[in-house]
Amino acid sequence: MIGEIDRHACRLLKAKLQAALDLDNLGFKELGVDVQVGSARFSSSSATFKVEVSIVAADGTVETKTVSDFKRCAQLWGLQPDDFGRTFRSRGIAYEICGGKPGSYKYPILGKRVPDGKVFKFPADVVRDGIIQPSVGKG
Repeated sequence: MIGEIDRHACRLLKAKLQAALDLDNLGFKELGVDVQVGSARFSSSSATFKVEVSIVAADGTVETKTVSDFKRCAQLWGLQPDDFGRTFRSRGIAYEICGGKPGSYKYPILGKRVPDGKVFKFPADVVRDGIIQPSVGKG
């Protein structure tokens, strides 16, 4: 039983809301959209959650706002739209480019840590310098 809405309660509620949406009893998949529960604003007695609805492309990829922002602004950061999903290293740890935030001047690139999927913000130069180049076969 939740007696007060706090950070812990919001985390619990977010997980339960997302789990319910993932069951897709409401038919979002047949509409061709993905629904994700985002951050919450709360007081001691109520909470409001952000919900993002994104189009699912024919190949199954989800085009969230941060994905489309990365593709739209990649060249401003010295990258290419095709760099989305590429792996880069920062401080010896591998990350996958998973989005962009044009309004964030210092840390506009989002990278998903490969081992656990946690998302971090990065400066564009760190991502550019850390991109792992594909292996070229000798022959």
